[in-house]
Order: sequence, then C-alpha cells, then structure tokens
Amino acid sequence: MKNLQTIVKIALALGLIGYTYQAFQCPTLSCDSPIGGDYCFLHSGDSPVTQIRTFKCPSDQWCYLEDGQYAWVRSFNQNMSRLDLSYKNNSQVFYRYTQKHCEDITTFQQQLQNGRKCQVSAQCLSNTCDETTGKCIGKTEGVSCSSHEECNVGLACNPDTGFPFATTCKKMFTSGICANDNECDYTHFCWPSLPNSKQRECLQLFSQEMGKMFGVLYDDLKSLLENSLEAGKYCKSGIAAISTNKSIATCVEIDKITTNINRNDVNSTTPISSPYYCSLEDEHFKACKYWYKSGTGVNQYSLIATEYCDCSLDEGLNNKSIGICPYPGQDQLDTYVDSLQLVLQYTKCQTVDWMNMAAQKDCGVGAVQGGELYSAWQKAVQSQFNITYWQYIQTPTTRQCMEEVMSTSLTNLEKEIGIITQVGLVLLASILTFILL
Repeated sequence: MKNLQTIVKIALALGLIGYTYQAFQCPTLSCDSPIGGDYCFLHSGDSPVTQIRTFKCPSDQWCYLEDGQYAWVRSFNQNMSRLDLSYKNNSQVFYRYTQKHCEDITTFQQQLQNGRKCQVSAQCLSNTCDETTGKCIGKTEGVSCSSHEECNVGLACNPDTGFPFATTCKKMFTSGICANDNECDYTHFCWPSLPNSKQRECLQLFSQEMGKMFGVLYDDLKSLLENSLEAGKYCKSGIAAISTNKSIATCVEIDKITTNINRNDVNSTTPISSPYYCSLEDEHFKACKYWYKSGTGVNQYSLIATEYCDCSLDEGLNNKSIGICPYPGQDQLDTYVDSLQLVLQYTKCQTVDWMNMAAQKDCGVGAVQGGELYSAWQKAVQSQFNITYWQYIQTPTTRQCMEEVMSTSLTNLEKEIGIITQVGLVLLASILTFILL
C-alpha cells in the first residue's frame, strides 16, 4: 500500500511534478449501512478518492480484503490527478478492484501449505492429507525438490553447498549462506551480517543490542522507514537506522516522533504522543519524523526517517485537515516483536507460511483455543494489524470498519475457527456424490 511514496518524493525533489502546499480533502470511511448487492467493499474509483464504504459480512462469510489488491487512498496521491495523467502509478485504482462481494469462508480452505489442518487431500497443495494427524504433508528429508512448498514442515528446498548445487528437502539453516528467508529456520532471516556487505547469511531474528552495525539490502520501491524496519529484524528493538550511502544499518530505538501539527513551527522537534496527529497542510509529505538518541546535549537526536502525513479516514479529523502518521512508536513495535518471537518459537508451519497468521492458527500457537499460547497468537495478530493499518484505526468507527473487512484482522481470522470441519464435510460429500454418480 505504501510503496508509491518513495517514487512521489523523488519526483517532488527533482521538480518532475508540481506541488502546492495546501490542504486537500481525504475521504471518509463508513460501514454503518448496507451497500447493496451483497457488497462488502465499494471504492469511489476516482482520483482524488471521494468515498470508501464497507459493510460487515454474515458470520459464515468474509470480505477478505488483501493488502495490495484493492483500491485505497494515500494522501500523497490525493491532489495529483491533474499533474501527470500518463503515469499509471499515480492512480489509486490501477490494477486494483474497487468493489468486492462477501465470500464463503469455506472456499478459502483449499491449496493449503504443508502443516495446515485438513480433512481431505483435495484441500492440500501437496494433494496429501495425513489421516492420522489431519495435516497436509509433503516430501521428506533428502527427496529432490524444486520449491519450498513441496517439503514437509521443518524442511526447505535448499541447495547443496557445492556444484552442481542440487536441491533437496533439507532441515532449515540456522547459519551460513542463504538466498532468501525461507531457507532459514523460523527464528532466523536471510540478511548481511557485516557492514558494507551484500553477502546474506541466516541470522537470528531480533537478537542484537543497540549500536550493533551490519549490512543493508535496500529496496528502492520502499520508503526509508520501511527499509529501516526490514533491516531492524536483526535488532531487539525491531528497527535500525540506515546510513546515507545505504550500506550500513545500526540497531536503534524510536525515541521520539515529531510532526508538523504545530502550524506555527512545521519543523518542530518537540515530541508528540500517540496516535501522532499531523497536519495535511504545510508540506505534509515530510510531516512525520522518527528520531533515535545518538548522543547527548543539544544535538542528541538523529533522524531515522521522514514520512508523509496520511489520511485517517475519520470525518471529524478530515474537516480539520488533520491526518495521522502512518507508523506508530517504539511501544507498539516492542509489542509486535515480543509477540512474534513467541509465535515463531512454537510454530509447526511450513517455511513459506512463517509470517502467515492464518496459518499459525492452524499449525502454530493458535492451533488450540484457550490458554497462554492461543492468547499469544491473538496478541501477535492484533499487533501486526495495528502496525499495518495504524493511521486508519485510531477512532472507534474507522477501527470497526477495518476489522470487519481486512483479511488479517483478528475478527476475520477467528471466523475460520469451527468452519474447517464444515469445509472437510462439504468436500467429502462432493467426492462421495461424484463416486456414486
């Protein structure tokens, strides 16, 4: 959802597009009345976006809006419709759907990765459901493979260390050279351990103290803060400051957030509190600043990254030209890191499902309702949701709307509980009917 901001900022800086520092109108998100025609999501389909409506689906259905697939709104695109109509990425509806119907939850219990709960083999990507465990199973250790999805839980399709680098299902790495995260153990990720290096290794997640320096894999399609969070997976804090040459990351903490909410001083360095309100006027594309403590005295704080002020989708805030910064502070990040570590420690899901909270409900800490581990899964789901949709969930109304339709909300993920058995019975009945015919 947020990758376009980097392109926009570069264009603004180079003068390739015009910009006038003035307030603009953000749309309001509403979910209090039926849309009609069993729709659960309706986007105005225009630019600037004028309206977004959602409505809650019945208990056996969901809207299942997946990030990146549906039209939405970004403040930095709200006043760009007449500036460069030939540039498709300025569109907020390009290759994204603007309406969606409620769908039966049962239709989603198919093409499941190994480790997921199943009742019949037709539900599994491997086409094999183990009758004893009721789980999808794949290839065992040592068997030839071409993708991670083929291998059993605890295994990945990893190459031999020497030429010709044959790939077989092997135990996931906890050290050594790697090509991507899926080759590494659940509690590790694939990243450069040394400053100024691009050589990836399997490193332990969230393991390094403040001040630790290491390498960077910078993604130009993401913002600086998004890259800082990605690199920060190596840090106990969950965030790292990236050097100006984009080759060194240093583990830090977000010590304060400042915004342009004080219109008498848009460059104020005075920290503000959650939820981090900002002005949609006064250079809103650099309104939110995230700082870490780098020393003492007058210049004791250094900048991690600058972010745009985004639409909150709340009518009251819109009328005041007030938005919300798109990422929260260190307290929310700490909650996310702590909960995710517990989830990954106990997971029995396939390597490609390691960050999939719907899968973790099947084959991880959320597999058994009740108790401490299930609570840990709920907390992880909620904290991940909070970070992803921070600016849109800061009023009761907008939060309710988002929780009802987003695929990763706790409300929707818990809807699946009790439905899986129904899925198996439906599929089994279909197969028996086919055989009898």
